Amino acid sequence: MIYIIGNCISLLLILMIILFRNKISDTLNIDIEKYYKYVLGVLLLIVIGTSIYKIGVVPKGMNIDEAGMFVDAKNLAQHGFDRYFNKWPIYLINFGGGQSIMYAYLTAFLIKIFGNHLILAKIPSIIFRILAFLSTCLLLKNEKNKKEKLIFLLLLAIAPYFIMQSRWGLDCNLLVSFLTISISVFIYSIEKQNNKLFFISGVFFGLTLYTYSLSYLIIPILLSFILIFLLKNKKISIKQIIVLGFPIFILSIPLILLILVNYNIIPEIKSFITIPKLPNFRSGEISFTNIPNSLRIIINVMTFDGLFGGKYLIYNALPEFGTLYYISIPFFLVGIIDYIKKEKRTLLDVTMFIWLLSVIICSLLLKDPNINKANAIFVPLVYFISKGIMRITNQNKKILFGIILIYSMNFILFTNFYYNQYNQKYDNPPFFATHYIEAVEYADQQQEKEIYIDPTIEKKAYIYIEMNHKIISKESDTIRIKTKDKTYHFKKIKEVPENSIYITKQPQVSQQYKMKQIGNVYVIIN
Repeated sequence: MIYIIGNCISLLLILMIILFRNKISDTLNIDIEKYYKYVLGVLLLIVIGTSIYKIGVVPKGMNIDEAGMFVDAKNLAQHGFDRYFNKWPIYLINFGGGQSIMYAYLTAFLIKIFGNHLILAKIPSIIFRILAFLSTCLLLKNEKNKKEKLIFLLLLAIAPYFIMQSRWGLDCNLLVSFLTISISVFIYSIEKQNNKLFFISGVFFGLTLYTYSLSYLIIPILLSFILIFLLKNKKISIKQIIVLGFPIFILSIPLILLILVNYNIIPEIKSFITIPKLPNFRSGEISFTNIPNSLRIIINVMTFDGLFGGKYLIYNALPEFGTLYYISIPFFLVGIIDYIKKEKRTLLDVTMFIWLLSVIICSLLLKDPNINKANAIFVPLVYFISKGIMRITNQNKKILFGIILIYSMNFILFTNFYYNQYNQKYDNPPFFATHYIEAVEYADQQQEKEIYIDPTIEKKAYIYIEMNHKIISKESDTIRIKTKDKTYHFKKIKEVPENSIYITKQPQVSQQYKMKQIGNVYVIIN
């Protein structure tokens, strides 16, 4: 209730500021320009601190796709092939529908250096959140208004979405970071008119294609409109476009082949790399017919998944705070309206607007869009929120301090809730194994060698065994997995064999059984 009251008070204060900004007293003031470098350093510390504090503890458990990625990364680091024995794949099969490979290869690199530790599944998200934050400093390098730059960076540092997405290893979460870095280098290359920088930005755009398949649409749309704008304003040459496009084209060739393989135009390629045929190729997920049902994503990216239908995905955003705090909604509206009314727009303004529209268009084409699929939208959203804040404070800049205080209050409320209460309130979020993982860990500590697991206890329950253990042999993912010390059987049983353990959600009471309850999971020992 305190969070609802806090949001209501914040929104009320913001609306009062918008409506009565010319009448508000000029008593609040802070000269943040004078301390620009120090504030920037503090914001960087906030980015790092909010990413690493209680990492591996909050959120509790592990997402199913995160676990699948880690198993593939472990195999790539140790053997050079994924869990299906595909040598250096350019796309992972995962559970049949596929998974982009960038996150897995980054994790494999870390495993190669530091060994097989589950915490490494979180590290690429943290690293690239920090790199994306630093790259925005490059993006804003030629912006003269230091207050506006710091507001933008402040929101990137304290927004709930960026904090939450940096703390677990979903492949698509890298898209927003890679795209931010790519666009930052691209804008800088235009400002410097440097062909080497154009080539480097092309490399980053090409690598971004390996973070999430939606980038196959976002990047062509985004670059096409930006390049048309630049050509029209004579800010880029055909030669520079070729320099930019060459590495993008080269890096996209394996993905073009992937599409051809999965449309049955060419056969599966297995050589020094693997271009796999996916059992469940999801080409049908993108269609213009999806638009009416997908319109909710426009609201969800500023609130939370499930507000107007769709799945309630608590790991993407909290209903108590939204993705960017609910107080940001009126600022975004002011910022976007101000952009539309402008007669003169900077290159950065146009780029951010095209970026925003590109992600919206692509997200609307998806069959079941959600916040993590639309993650590339959050940097331009924050940009226009910061523009809205500055527009409101232009005539009375001293109230900016009051707005910063309101955001600070929301940040304190959010971090207190997320780090101290999230695990208790959202004890078993969808697609995250929490109690089951704890139950397996408890079973592993017992002397019994045979462990039976109800296969319906968790979706793809076997993957969490492969994630934690060195596999000696397996007859089938859903039948039996053998490690050095234990054998795991995935089947329902009515009676627990002697000297065995059964992990299930259905308690079995017997005088001969020892039973331990972990959340909604029971570990039964005979």
